[in-house]
Amino acid sequence: MRSGVRLAALLVLGVSVPARAQLGPVVPHPEREPRGFPRRAVELGVHGASAWVAHCDEPCQGLETWGYAAGATVLVRSAPTFAWGLVLDRASFRWQPEGREGRRAEATFVGLSARPYFTHRSRLDPWLELSVLVNTIGAGAAAGLDVFVVDHLKVGPRVHFGFAPQDRGPRSGAGIQPAPLPTPGIDAVAQIGIAVTVTVGPPSDSSQHSW
Repeated sequence: MRSGVRLAALLVLGVSVPARAQLGPVVPHPEREPRGFPRRAVELGVHGASAWVAHCDEPCQGLETWGYAAGATVLVRSAPTFAWGLVLDRASFRWQPEGREGRRAEATFVGLSARPYFTHRSRLDPWLELSVLVNTIGAGAAAGLDVFVVDHLKVGPRVHFGFAPQDRGPRSGAGIQPAPLPTPGIDAVAQIGIAVTVTVGPPSDSSQHSW
């Protein structure tokens, strides 16, 4: 009887010990780092927006205060958190003076811009922008939140405000009745819309940060 018990114990030990020996140490898997989006040296953007006349010099009769705007940016991103370049905005509004045919009144802003950013490699790329106009005396300010769709493409909302005295345009048609009118002096325009940006070139310096 005792020999049978001993035989059964040896059989159990012979099965369990090799099974335990086959189990290796548990090694925890390293955490996967979040995907990064390197900031590139050059950014080319286009944008479209709804526009609002924030200020207008006379004559402004018949000028619709809501219109549309479009523009483009060319930026050199010398560091992940800073870029500089050119920005163009052109806003257009319907204008129909009393007793005249409808036409368009426009305001154009061309500026040298500086843009600080607030992240290095995350999918979200928020920014602010200040610009000094070169086509006239004035300034602009903007803000946006770009979102990387793929490595070289960003899309996001953009708001912009530009202020500059605008040329009302030359008078024309002298001697023709009714007398011609100068175009409205649209001095300030606010915009809200969408920007699409393509990034090209090598990564900016220090773009290996994780945030």
